[in-house]
Amino acid sequence: YSEVKSIMELRSLEKEMNDMAMLYESLRRSSSDNGRHADEGLIVNQLPSLVLVLEESSAKDGSHGNQNDLQTEVSRSLADILSALELQRQRIIELVSKMERYRKRLNEKDPVTEKPRYGDATAKRVKKMLDTYEAISKALRIAFGEAEENEQGNVTQKSTVVDDIRGAVEEQKEKERKAKLELAMKKAQSEAEKRAEEQQRLEEERNAEEAALEARRQEEADLARRAQEARRAREAAEQARLDAERQEREEANRWADSIPKGPDGVRKQLTVLREKIDSVEHSVAINALHTLFAQIVSRPEEANFRRVRRDHPRFHEDIGRHPGGQELLIAAGFRLGAIDGVPCFISTEPNVEKDLDGWSQWFDSLKSTLEILEEELMK
Repeated sequence: YSEVKSIMELRSLEKEMNDMAMLYESLRRSSSDNGRHADEGLIVNQLPSLVLVLEESSAKDGSHGNQNDLQTEVSRSLADILSALELQRQRIIELVSKMERYRKRLNEKDPVTEKPRYGDATAKRVKKMLDTYEAISKALRIAFGEAEENEQGNVTQKSTVVDDIRGAVEEQKEKERKAKLELAMKKAQSEAEKRAEEQQRLEEERNAEEAALEARRQEEADLARRAQEARRAREAAEQARLDAERQEREEANRWADSIPKGPDGVRKQLTVLREKIDSVEHSVAINALHTLFAQIVSRPEEANFRRVRRDHPRFHEDIGRHPGGQELLIAAGFRLGAIDGVPCFISTEPNVEKDLDGWSQWFDSLKSTLEILEEELMK
């Protein structure tokens, strides 16, 4: 497991070093396209070339890296280049201890076999990875102006490439700031002119509105007067409708009050039905009434059975249109009412818990009507 982990780590570091090398060289070779001035391109091109560094390393150990992989050229802004260089520098610093471990192990030998820790192929890979790391590290140290010692031990003069890039970035930011400031000033001037024009336009509109104000006031007064007249007409019509409805209710109540209630009243209306309509219609009416009261008696708690729409086509055809039909419902205890504005015959069930006697009387009346209807059916 440990060897597999080491191989995977080496492979990951090889890829990372290769990617970092390609990115660095890509940053160095960034072109002056997309609006970059030529002097900006010259600043970037002053970055140390990894190709040359790797060639030096290859010449020393006799290996030959593939520098063609580093010939990528991408157009980037100086700010992007600076940010990428700083990130690379940070990563190189983070990898110091890990690279030291690989460098130490590269020079170690197995205490038993006296052979190198790494085989030839792996040693080559580690050496190449370390060379790439050192090349990037050296190039970044130069780019960031850090002191370097040559082979004679002399400290080379610090480079200012990154400082130049920073300066160019700041200069660009200053130019952009001045451009934004100039644009803002022009915008402010333009807005001031627009405000002046708007002020003049508003003044003209205000004068025109004042000239037409009296006419509008007169028009509004006329509209108010007509609206008041229309409202009074609506109120009068509504009152007339309410009076008509009240009169209709009063007449209906007088009609209902005039009908005898109870079993005798039910028998009286059955006599009217029998005498006023033919036998076929009489049979239909009696059966319909019997069905209605049978449903109520079997399920007195079901409110829908105790509500009969006065305008229902089936009710009108079977019962309502005949003399004595509607009167029989009133005689059996139904009252006139309305549900959602629809005129109905309603049989109200008393609260059995609060008024047991009242409920018993109401239910006995329904049963009595049902029995009378059954007697009528048997005739």
